[in-house]
Parts: sequence; C-alpha cells; structure tokens
Amino acid sequence: KDSLLPSEEKVGAFTRIIEAMGFTGQLKYNRWKLKVAALRMYTCCVEKTDYEEFF
Repeated sequence: KDSLLPSEEKVGAFTRIIEAMGFTGQLKYNRWKLKVAALRMYTCCVEKTDYEEFF
C-alpha cells in the first residue's frame, strides 16, 4: 500500500533538518558528533544546567 517508488528514498529527521537549514554536501563534523552536541545543548537548556558544570 505505502510502497516507495524506486526513485524515492526514505530520509531521517536529522537529514530533513540539515536540508531545511540549507546545508548540502559534506558537513565539517560527522553526524554522531552533531547529535551528541545537540543532546548536550538540549539537556542544558531544559534542565537549566551550566554546560561547564554538566561536563
């Protein structure tokens, strides 16, 4: 029913966000480092924790 056409490819949320920001091609840092940095930033913002104390 919901089969993808051969020309379509399923992309993840991270890829959609990067494309929405206008980045194309290679990024300076790999995805894993970007995801870890985003999680740290989110945690510090939500918990109102000082980044230097957190790490």
